Amino acid sequence: FSLLSAQLLSITFLPPSSHLSEPLEHALTMAAIVVVAAAFLRFILDEPSVSRRFMNVGLATTVVMFLLTWWWWRQLALANPNARFNQTWGGTVFFVATGAFAAVDIARLLRKKGWLSSVVSLALGFFVLIGIFRLANFATGHLFDDIFCRVCNGLHILAIPILGYVYIREQSIEKERAEQSLAAYREHLEEIVEERTTELTRANEQLQVEIREREQAEMDIGRRNAELAAQNSIAATVSGSLDLETILETALETVIPALEMDAGCICLLDPENDALVLQTERGASLAGCMGKQEGEGCRCPGISREAVGSVRPVVINVGDGRGGEPAAELNGFRTLVSTPIISRDRALGALSLASRQPEALFPPKLDLLAAIGQQIGVAVENARLYQQTGRWAEELALLHASSTLLTGTLDPNTIYSQVSEQTAMLLGCQAAVVMRWNEERQDATIVFTHGFYEERPPDVELRPRESALLADLLARQSTVAIKDSDDDDRLDDFWRRTLRVRALLCIPLLGKDEPLGFLFFIDQRAPRFWRSDEVAWAESFANHAALALEKAYLYSQVERVATLEERQRIAAEMHDGLAQILSYLALKADYATDLLEDGQVPAVLDQYRDIQAAIERATREVRLSIT
Repeated sequence: FSLLSAQLLSITFLPPSSHLSEPLEHALTMAAIVVVAAAFLRFILDEPSVSRRFMNVGLATTVVMFLLTWWWWRQLALANPNARFNQTWGGTVFFVATGAFAAVDIARLLRKKGWLSSVVSLALGFFVLIGIFRLANFATGHLFDDIFCRVCNGLHILAIPILGYVYIREQSIEKERAEQSLAAYREHLEEIVEERTTELTRANEQLQVEIREREQAEMDIGRRNAELAAQNSIAATVSGSLDLETILETALETVIPALEMDAGCICLLDPENDALVLQTERGASLAGCMGKQEGEGCRCPGISREAVGSVRPVVINVGDGRGGEPAAELNGFRTLVSTPIISRDRALGALSLASRQPEALFPPKLDLLAAIGQQIGVAVENARLYQQTGRWAEELALLHASSTLLTGTLDPNTIYSQVSEQTAMLLGCQAAVVMRWNEERQDATIVFTHGFYEERPPDVELRPRESALLADLLARQSTVAIKDSDDDDRLDDFWRRTLRVRALLCIPLLGKDEPLGFLFFIDQRAPRFWRSDEVAWAESFANHAALALEKAYLYSQVERVATLEERQRIAAEMHDGLAQILSYLALKADYATDLLEDGQVPAVLDQYRDIQAAIERATREVRLSIT
């Protein structure tokens, strides 16, 4: 780089270190190729000692060659400033040595059969060809320097993305393995949750026994026991139910009188957009701070968000400058408190309370409120795990039923109907479209629709050059998830207006050699985020449907071939039998004509009877051939 910069700046004098650049460039290139080849040798063959020995020898050879060629090149460059290193024997030696090491690596890799070793060997083979071409160019006195240089540069550039693709592909495989391990670990966590729930129930029962034994204690101890009783009541309720709505409503109804508060609400974090969503509300109206309908965002004046963010209880006494609004605008509330709902050291939401009394919460009550938030968090986590498990069970049952139906039918229309309706129901989509791909015509046509009850979409033929979405699907041959149709340029008026698409999930039906068709699941209500588990389930349905469709198409082809063979058999039989009879009839007719001309009427009648018998025999043979 420094030498090229000096030439561009017309610098005529360069320090001696400038002669280091070209040999160093070739040495670094050779070292990089040796390291990459050794890495793939280690990864594919799993032979650390061989790959380490290969890399050490290669790097040592590179260093020795660099030292030898650099000292010689320095003398040559000083004597001939216009000389090019890559046109000398020194540059050729680097190329040949690199090709030799690549050839050794290929010989080792080819011992293990497989796609990976073949592709890596192909890429390394390019470096072998580069060495051969460079040696041939040097041997011919650089007569074909322009051709050899372009070919070698092209092979060098081509080898790099091939090796990069192999690396990225193997990283993707490792990612899939990690996801499988994560799923196994998730199942293990579910077992731990169940064990912890049992332990918590036993602890609560033991705590109730202790409370009954200490009913006659001092007033402070009695008040503390009452608070613990309220906490235990909430714990018993939430641990005895797995319905999220019941848990939250019961907890809020219990905690408001226990802490002598006037109103309260519970908000949970939405996992998709991290927004606080109001779940339930009790007590006096919290208009202006928490007064929204269930399912809408929480409007607490920053207190709930602060509790979730800090993962600790937050208290605001109106008038201390933190409330943000005068007491009149907060419906007369003087104290606001919010505690995070925690599970596994992670905030799931917030329990917010309000009182018209100033400084209504003392530190013991605040500790109790924090403990209640943790108990609700455990119950919320258990309820969500239960709901998720139930949803998985339903999805697995649906997948099993659909797979059974798909594998038991050879009717493409039944397969279209089953996969579109069942998957749309699983995803909660209002409509679905199935398109079949014609490889010869290079177009996709609608073969089945679901959810278009008022007006069926027109029969259109989409072509890649006319539809950007179809072209993208054919190029990727993988799922395309579109969150908002208004923000995606691949969707035209056919999708937005005719099909009324707001969000779209596109899944190709891939056959053995070519795409069979495409599934489009449409959400017509609003934009949506397609979760990874939803996409995985839909792809599983699509894969089953693709196998069933390929089997149905193959069966149809077999039927057509069988029909053609049967027709050929009938034609052959009719040719062998019927043709002879027709020839016989022609001879008989000619003979009868001759007899008639001679006036031998009785003989003509005999010939006529023979002709009639032959016709009847031919008719029977034709019927036997057809049946």
